[in-house]
Amino acid sequence: MRHALACLAVLILTACGGGSKDASDPVYAYDQDEPIAEQDAGLANSDYPVKIHDISFDGGAERVPAFLLLPPGEGPYPAVIYLHGQGGDRLEMLYTASWLAGRRAVALTVESPYSPNREIELGPGVEGLRKERNRTVQSVVELRRAVDLLQSLPQVDDDKIGFVGYSAGARTGAILAGVEPRIKAFVLMSGGEDSVDEFMTLVQPEQRDEVRPLLEDTDGLKYIARASPSKLFFQAGRQDSVVPKDALETLIRAGSEPKKVGWYDAGHDLAVPKAQRDQLDWLAEVLEIEGPPVEGAETGP
Repeated sequence: MRHALACLAVLILTACGGGSKDASDPVYAYDQDEPIAEQDAGLANSDYPVKIHDISFDGGAERVPAFLLLPPGEGPYPAVIYLHGQGGDRLEMLYTASWLAGRRAVALTVESPYSPNREIELGPGVEGLRKERNRTVQSVVELRRAVDLLQSLPQVDDDKIGFVGYSAGARTGAILAGVEPRIKAFVLMSGGEDSVDEFMTLVQPEQRDEVRPLLEDTDGLKYIARASPSKLFFQAGRQDSVVPKDALETLIRAGSEPKKVGWYDAGHDLAVPKAQRDQLDWLAEVLEIEGPPVEGAETGP
């Protein structure tokens, strides 16, 4: 995203493509034998047919807070991971996730390292950029561990897992799409990206050899081009005042086929019923969420 790149540029300046999905990418590799160590602190709601569990799990470097939404019944059901934007937390997409759970899917809202509850001081210069790179890598690995968690649950159909990412969560999702073959459907909301080459024009010549590899490790354009055979659904607002239109379009163009694109008369938050219904209906179709709807639960706007 251009605003994200601008922030990285400040860090540095103040101190001075295609392919195939690769689950073994060394940047995003992790120990798949490490126990997921789910901890359930109990229900976060009551008197509602979809149960919301306050959980955490071992994300590798840290424990990851999340909400696990379980519709009634044994399943197995399709499942979807939700990731919030910059400055958000696991609550941000909980309501949207509850609509999907009302259609009889398991939903998991994950709190990323970009949450204010988990943020760290990056500092200036190349070292700050390196910390930012490591934080992005950590976020992607945590999402892969979230897939492990879902596949450990008897209520989940292992072959029908999706992902919804908003804003910064969409940018993380673009990378995830290139390294995680177990996720079959990706919805990327208000996500934008600029090329590494464009950002490098902001970097001092003596820093470029050190900076470029850090940027390439987290290049959403490179990884989203490797998403196939997973299906992509890009959602963007015509009145987005946070991510420039050309950055939105750059990420969309880079995405592999099959992909769908929806433009809406909305701002960055895409808080219009059509965008919300389109997302729910697409996930239901691609992941074969067949219901019937949970009695007494909301299933959309």
